[in-house]
Amino acid sequence: MVNKEKLFILFVTGRSGAGLSTVLKILEDLGYETMDNVPVSLLLGFFNKINLGEEKISSKAIAVGLNIRTSSFDAINFIKDLESIKNIKKFKLETVFLDCDENTLSQRYTKTRRKHPLAKDSNLIDGIRVENEIIKPLREIANLVIDTSLMGVNDLRQLISGNYTLKDTNTIAIGIKSFAFPNGLPRESDLVFDVRFLKNPFYDVSLRSKTGRDSEVGKYIMTDPEYKSFFDNLSNMISRLLPLYKAEGKAYLTISIGCTGGQHRSVFVAEEIANSLISSDYKVEISHREL
Repeated sequence: MVNKEKLFILFVTGRSGAGLSTVLKILEDLGYETMDNVPVSLLLGFFNKINLGEEKISSKAIAVGLNIRTSSFDAINFIKDLESIKNIKKFKLETVFLDCDENTLSQRYTKTRRKHPLAKDSNLIDGIRVENEIIKPLREIANLVIDTSLMGVNDLRQLISGNYTLKDTNTIAIGIKSFAFPNGLPRESDLVFDVRFLKNPFYDVSLRSKTGRDSEVGKYIMTDPEYKSFFDNLSNMISRLLPLYKAEGKAYLTISIGCTGGQHRSVFVAEEIANSLISSDYKVEISHREL
């Protein structure tokens, strides 16, 4: 959560193609003054001028994007400058690192037909790997690492706005997501629960084409003798954890519920959890990745 008493500076960096431009646009929509491609060698001087009142900022937060394309980019020197900026008492500073797996980055570059900045005459994967070694020190010092491999724009918006909103809030926003384990865990998850032990409606031919949103599927799952005690315990645990996360300063929490196909059990349990939290006056958003 953003510190309201100091000028908040958020550096956004990471792998080329991992979503830097998208994140800066999201932050701009949140009210940040955004800067991109500012030569790294000029950053320390710029923030010293802000500290001395020689540069005026209209917002209470600045987001600065930089990656391997940025002029005079040098990870080690940048980290040294970060330490100097952190020592300025008027500022509160954090760094976000955007990560992404090689296959997804390769697909993104192929789809957009853009050239990776370090690919040059070598192949794309070589360029991606060279960049990864260069920027690795930034990943190690980041306050938040976001793997965007399986994230859509809405997922990214929820995560960024939840962690870096400028609005005063007295509650915690909760994202509930259902998913299928064979397709991988949602990377943005804070809590993950496996409901594959529950009775599977897939094996009832009359329910196979339906989803956990259909009442017949819900009734079927609730006939499982383990369901009620499981759901009561899960609901109670989440209810007890939420105030603790809020006290820690967390503004957004993603709870993911998984099963085999992501159609029946995970969808039903996710809907039930969301309904129980909505009645408790929490801001809740629900999504079903496989539907």
